[in-house]
Amino acid sequence: MRLLSRLTPFSLFLCLSLSASLLTGQIRGVVFDGESGEALAFAQIQSIRTQEGCFSGLEGQFSLDIPAQGDSIRVSLLGYQAIVVAARANASIKIELLPGGISLDNVEIFAGENPALRIMRNVVKLRTKNDPQKLKNFSFDSYNKLKAMPLYPDSYPDSSQIKFPILLSETVTHRDQYGFGKIKEVIQSARLAGYPGEVLPITASDLQDLSFYQNFIGVIGQQFLSPVSPNGLRQYDFELLEVLPFGADTIFQIGFKPHKPNFDGLEGSFRIHSQNWAISTAEAKLIFGGQSQLFTDGHIRQVCLEDSSGRWLPWQVYTIAETKQYAKSMPMWFEVSGFSEFSNHQLGKDLKGNFRADKALILSDDIGTEDSLLVASRSKPIDSLEDASYQFLDSLGRKFKLALLLNQSFKLANNRIGIGHMDLLLGQLYDRNEVEGSRFSLGIATNEKLSQRGNIQFDAGYVILDK
Repeated sequence: MRLLSRLTPFSLFLCLSLSASLLTGQIRGVVFDGESGEALAFAQIQSIRTQEGCFSGLEGQFSLDIPAQGDSIRVSLLGYQAIVVAARANASIKIELLPGGISLDNVEIFAGENPALRIMRNVVKLRTKNDPQKLKNFSFDSYNKLKAMPLYPDSYPDSSQIKFPILLSETVTHRDQYGFGKIKEVIQSARLAGYPGEVLPITASDLQDLSFYQNFIGVIGQQFLSPVSPNGLRQYDFELLEVLPFGADTIFQIGFKPHKPNFDGLEGSFRIHSQNWAISTAEAKLIFGGQSQLFTDGHIRQVCLEDSSGRWLPWQVYTIAETKQYAKSMPMWFEVSGFSEFSNHQLGKDLKGNFRADKALILSDDIGTEDSLLVASRSKPIDSLEDASYQFLDSLGRKFKLALLLNQSFKLANNRIGIGHMDLLLGQLYDRNEVEGSRFSLGIATNEKLSQRGNIQFDAGYVILDK
């Protein structure tokens, strides 16, 4: 017999912790609509024995720790009949919910007062504390995917339609957040269909702001008034839709929509926790009250995870929008969608170095093709249409050298032409000033093919003085 160590408070705690871990398991599953078969996001899954719970993700998936001897779990979602099912530890389960009525349980409503508005005032009051975008010394990894799918009128011949995304870009990034607006993000892996070796530098914030706590929420470059703002409390109608017990906490589901659709706003619902008045899930339709330059319709979703300190941090963000059809001669328009999933959250750890605005976005070396990091970062493999997009567009890209054309287009926009390892500086070919008169010059500079860290510039000129 081997003596591991003398009994101390620490070794006793360690043994108890290890023993306890053997007494717990995990149930994984997916929640579906029992009639349509559609995956259901934001369903609440709660252990009957421990009262611990979680929410289903954007594709209906969930995982929950339960006792090793088994448990029963209650699954509920607004607009569906709640059910209780048996759950075995370390098993997978598919759960179907059937449409049902809406009920409010144990809600105290005072005469002349809207309880939803009272709850929203608390959320606005604590929004700075709960906003993950204002955290200091906060870091996480993210997987991001942007794609655009062609859409056609019903009368357009099926044989002439493109059936796969014509834009498909994936990135894996690591973000260090020193404070509000002070963010350094490193793109560690990336792939862009049709342009092998090139990168479309997409980050999660480019698709959608990571919370609703600011005065406005940005969605693909357009700003929408947030309901979680002082002005939002005046411009939106709020309704208490459902009250759910969640262990020692209570969850309020609050619906919101603009008083008048005369501004760019949102219509949807939040799940709000009474312990800290934080938002754990949000979904909303985009309301274009102004004149949108690009989009006609859209929808956003956010799901957060609770960390050990009780703070809700971003887990999954989804964006979808339809573009306008700009000309009758072009029979298609596009469905643009973006998805981000976050992992490895770290809060309170001192970040290395200082924030520098000129180093806010960094591209790692040798990215632009599918690698092991990109594959491992996908929560599920790319689907058949996305695979077809990569295969077809990459073959076109190699045939017509699209990566070179894209690179030259960016250079031309900056008054440059790439020639091998050098760039010709077009903006310096001719200039006129009061001192020199007419000045003709030739400027060249080394480019990224020679060095990613910097460049060397040469300039030679000829001056014609005015008489």
